[in-house]
Amino acid sequence: MTTRTRSQAQAGTSAGQQPGVAIRLRDVTRRYAVPDGDPAAVAGIFDVDLDIGGGDLVAIMGPSGSGKTTLLNVIAALDRADAGKVEVGGTDLATAAASVLSRFRRDTVGVVFQDSVLIPELDVVGNIAMPAMLAGDNRRRAARRARELLARLQLASLHDRPPGKLSGGQRQQVALARALVNRPSLLLADEPTGSLDSASGARLVALLEEVNASGTTVILVTHDDAVAAHAHRVVRLLDGRLR
Repeated sequence: MTTRTRSQAQAGTSAGQQPGVAIRLRDVTRRYAVPDGDPAAVAGIFDVDLDIGGGDLVAIMGPSGSGKTTLLNVIAALDRADAGKVEVGGTDLATAAASVLSRFRRDTVGVVFQDSVLIPELDVVGNIAMPAMLAGDNRRRAARRARELLARLQLASLHDRPPGKLSGGQRQQVALARALVNRPSLLLADEPTGSLDSASGARLVALLEEVNASGTTVILVTHDDAVAAHAHRVVRLLDGRLR
């Protein structure tokens, strides 16, 4: 398992990247009713206490249905906790106003969803550049940044393709590039290598490590022990609880 010293993290952040954010969860619970099941049955996460340091690289593992995606969604402010404190970069997301959460999602966090969620009407560069333009960047600069990310993933030739003409693995890599276009200080990735071949998966993991070495806090959900081995720490969930 790889490790980084504090001086290495500080050196990485000085290269223009925002410092990664620290995360603190206390007694966090988010419940969901189980579809087509016992009316009293619930899924989600329960009484989660978790500290993640700024600039850390953490893998979340556990069986399907253990609450991994729910935990990511709560940290990303895509979902509200039912109880407990969710503090990211000094802001309690569980009680923050909607305007604060909107700025947080735009300026601080990048998310790679398991199903990529690309915009079908836009080509690859347009999908990647969109968050940068929404944050106020001009079209030319945003497109240049998008092409730089595509080149790092060896996907430069796909710049003008619509999402419907991409493989599942290509869509997932484009989704990662989109999550990185604004240089977030927190990156959350849900099974980012799940649909990739070994070579593409290795390139994606190398990019995650490079981003992390530049100061970004990275949290990734994975079922792959080989991917988790690149993390500084592995967090395991079972039935919505930390183990």
